[in-house]
Amino acid sequence: MSYIVYSILYVISLLPLWALYLLFAPVKWCLRGYRRYVIVQNISRSFPDKKYDWVYKRSKEFYGRFADFFPELLKVFSASSRSLGRRIEIDNANIVREYQQQGRQIIVCMGHCGHYEMLNIVAAHKEKVPNVYVIYQPLHSKLSDKILKRVRERFGVRYIPTWEIRKFIHEHQGIYIFGSDQYASKRKTSELYTFEFLHQMSGFFPGIEILARETNAVIFYKHIICTKRGHYKVCFDLITDDVASLKEGEVLRSYARKLEANIIEQPSVWLWSHKRWK
Repeated sequence: MSYIVYSILYVISLLPLWALYLLFAPVKWCLRGYRRYVIVQNISRSFPDKKYDWVYKRSKEFYGRFADFFPELLKVFSASSRSLGRRIEIDNANIVREYQQQGRQIIVCMGHCGHYEMLNIVAAHKEKVPNVYVIYQPLHSKLSDKILKRVRERFGVRYIPTWEIRKFIHEHQGIYIFGSDQYASKRKTSELYTFEFLHQMSGFFPGIEILARETNAVIFYKHIICTKRGHYKVCFDLITDDVASLKEGEVLRSYARKLEANIIEQPSVWLWSHKRWK
């Protein structure tokens, strides 16, 4: 079954991206009311000084980018890394490469900004960086997960389930990409990992910092901006290359600040449709 579904999607993906945008144009119309209350509430609470017209415009921009996610992901089924690479500008991958050549373990933190699927899949291949691992939560649908994992690993990046990462990172040197936003659960988290984020007290998962301390990893933030439709710019911001010198919680505090700055720079780039705060 997965082979049949994959083959159908592959054939459709052979269309040029502009044609896929047209094909999925009705999706944008269908998404107009999707989680509208959640999206408007998240944006208005995060930017309390902005008027409703501004919030409405940002939510409209988000719907446009969200609708583009589907044809852009579909294009990855068949597009070459060269053609996809032309859509991604990377400012300073050399700094990550230098630390890797020194034999350092590297953790790259990023929020759900831009087309994170395309960026994870293509960026490492574009820069010829080996041993790149993405930490992910498998989908509930085994069919969807199998198809998407096949697409995600087309260019040599390996996806590691969250429950395997602790053992894996201690056994394999490489670059580990963690997509993590604030902690949305009602369950209390440690005060060490709770900060003001977008004008709201927000908890963050401590796993990134714990693993960084255990492996003495160099930690980067992956700053992502959409420069135009289907094109993205990436910059790696160093959080620290000496995690032991920082107090507990400071790694995630710095990450939260950088993610917040990324969102403020281009609000529509973030995934607002989740229930971010409960």
